[in-house]
Amino acid sequence: MPVAANGSFTTTLETPYEYGDTATAILKATSKINTDAYESQPSPLITAQWSVQPAIITSPKVGDTKVTGLANETNAGVYKAHVTINQISYDTPLQSDGTFALTGIPALQSGDQISVTIDGYSTRTGERLVSSTATTITVIYNMPNLAISQQFERKNANDTWEIATNTASDQEVRYTITATLQNSNAVWNKQKITVNIPVGLIDLKEITLTKISNNVETPLIAPTLIDDNTSPSLKSLFSQINNNPLTIQGDKIRIQFSAKVIREGYPASLISKVWLNGETDNTVPIPEQTNSLSIPITDGTLKLIEVPSTIAFTNIPVPSKPQTYNRTNTAGTIKVRDGRVKTTTWQLFVRERTPLTNANNQQLQQSIIYSQHGTDTLLNTENQPIFTHKAENNQVYELAWQASDGIRLKLAPNPAIKINQHYTGELVWTLTDTPS
Repeated sequence: MPVAANGSFTTTLETPYEYGDTATAILKATSKINTDAYESQPSPLITAQWSVQPAIITSPKVGDTKVTGLANETNAGVYKAHVTINQISYDTPLQSDGTFALTGIPALQSGDQISVTIDGYSTRTGERLVSSTATTITVIYNMPNLAISQQFERKNANDTWEIATNTASDQEVRYTITATLQNSNAVWNKQKITVNIPVGLIDLKEITLTKISNNVETPLIAPTLIDDNTSPSLKSLFSQINNNPLTIQGDKIRIQFSAKVIREGYPASLISKVWLNGETDNTVPIPEQTNSLSIPITDGTLKLIEVPSTIAFTNIPVPSKPQTYNRTNTAGTIKVRDGRVKTTTWQLFVRERTPLTNANNQQLQQSIIYSQHGTDTLLNTENQPIFTHKAENNQVYELAWQASDGIRLKLAPNPAIKINQHYTGELVWTLTDTPS
């Protein structure tokens, strides 16, 4: 081939270099004035060689039946991934995009060792010419995917548990917390479970911890009630499970406990929070997972919510004979709410604390009556039963009076009745939970 004026020369080979090919050159020259010829010594031998990029293995998991990865080779050629699994070797082609996939192998087990080298082969002879450094990785279990659920129950009037979305003060309740292993070829080991006890609960009991695998329930050591500054109630249930991992998809850990909602000073809701963590089978920490549940609380007591604030009788004439008068105005009404889980018949009483009295301290004794269904009850300083009822639910019950029912005024001729005088008195209403 000719040498250019600048001393360079170049040519295109019929076939490309392969790794390991060698080349040398001899410079030949002829005289311009005669036939003399000259030849240099051969140049130093050069060898075609380049580095082969090592494989990047896609993290294998227990149960996989393939090994995949990537090797971005910058020099064209024929490459194969040489895969060794526990001293058993396989070869699979490296694709044009640099990927490789070895399929159809036995399911990988935890602790299997996988080593991959990228080998370059001759297009002429098919022999292996070059290999990359080895990439080695250990098969591990999948990171466990855990599902946390909380089931809330309350004890009803029949003393049986029922699933509920709310509760009442002074009611017995039960929590069932379940953590389920969602994925296969995964292990949840050294399980740590913390349950924040909701503010408003007392008398924790029946605390249990159970492992469920293939529908077989195995009791474990019950969680411990601990002081916990991170819990709103400053109390939590805590359990650490050793040597009893979840390994099968669908395996469960279940915590259950019952308690009672406080009667007075209860919060608006019971808020429980669950915290889970632990390790995989390869001692890799799993991310902490949480779950919260809020249960509204209603008043679980029997309460007299409202009574009339004012009962007025206006423009009353001086009676010439016994006369009964209906109210002319009433501010408010009688309202009762029975939020008890186990309801009983309640009874409403009324009595006269102060009789109708004018500014001159003149009193109209025994002038207030309570009328119901045509029967009049004369009020005095003793409690008089006026109404009984048993609630069917926890809704507010309103006692509505007809015009001729309820509190009425009954007057007879009396020297204490003075013209243009204003008389006021006071009634006391009492609600009891037993018909006595």
